[in-house]
Amino acid sequence: RSGISELDFAVNGAMRDVFASNNNFSELDNVITTENSNFTWPNDLVTFFDSHDESRLLTMNNNQNRLQEAMAFLITCRGIPIILYGDEQYLHNDTNSGNDPYNRVWMSSFSTITAAYKLISKLAGLRQSNDALGYGTWRQRWINNDVYIYERQFFNDVVLVAINKNDTTAQSISGLDTSLPAGTYADYLGALQSGASLTVTSGGGGNNPANKLSLPAHSVSVWQVNNAATTPEVGRDRKSTRLNSS
Repeated sequence: RSGISELDFAVNGAMRDVFASNNNFSELDNVITTENSNFTWPNDLVTFFDSHDESRLLTMNNNQNRLQEAMAFLITCRGIPIILYGDEQYLHNDTNSGNDPYNRVWMSSFSTITAAYKLISKLAGLRQSNDALGYGTWRQRWINNDVYIYERQFFNDVVLVAINKNDTTAQSISGLDTSLPAGTYADYLGALQSGASLTVTSGGGGNNPANKLSLPAHSVSVWQVNNAATTPEVGRDRKSTRLNSS
């Protein structure tokens, strides 16, 4: 509660467990839930999964889909995301289990056409254009061992994210509610990570039901709505209080 932004080591450990070691998504959800309660300003926590002090995710599990899923989670999660150089190039050296100095290896080339680079570029743009990612509340909407669907919301700006980390099996999703208005939403990533479209019908109380859908294996789907504010909007505190200022 000091007002100082802190490195979010709890999310770091949970992300590495879930995306590299294939632990259940419940571990990550439990950490997010606990920290959102413990911290006054959880959106100011500094989030990361790779750093100069630990082996890279690709050393732990050389699976580019998992890296990209972790990237998508990091950039859409609450907090301030930090990406270690070279992850967008799939850089890793597994010598000595990738520990220092092999986690800090020379990057001899740079490509802007890797899927990881494109994913970062797309989602960084979304963070700029949709305030739900930078300032919004956090809400888990659907979860099992391999699938995590969560929602960020700031006033009428909404981002809904679905990740299926299973490498071989699609997941059928039913009973999903969202704050997205009724309508049909294309995957914001343009199927860059095998994302699906979503159709939402009208409900009540901020719970509009989504039609049944199938999330492909190793996929990330992002659906969003960005409503231009007609009056100033100010959001604050972990309890999701919203203030409307004129």
